[in-house]
Amino acid sequence: MKQLQLNCPQALVEVICQAIELYATVAYPPGGSECAQAAREALRSAAQSLAEHYNPQTETTNMSRRMLTHVKAALEYYFDQPVSRTELQLKQRELVFKALSGHRITRQQWGV
Repeated sequence: MKQLQLNCPQALVEVICQAIELYATVAYPPGGSECAQAAREALRSAAQSLAEHYNPQTETTNMSRRMLTHVKAALEYYFDQPVSRTELQLKQRELVFKALSGHRITRQQWGV
């Protein structure tokens, strides 16, 4: 399985995980079809794996490349919420997508 390595502060990973959890609940609510439930669990598992495998010394974590499209959809949904339109969050949106494209994001860039 091909992996994508994210090089970023833990706070950025936390935003990705929050976005995935929100999207999984909204896009695939409990009580849906078996396929929807499997998709929700795959997303939640991806978020848990990102958080659990984060290495604070190297500021890296990995995710499956096959989840990338779903994670991007989750982030689009997350950042399109009206609450997420502050200048800082618009900057964070840009940085999250750069991280998913393989760019290294520093603590200074993130604002931590």
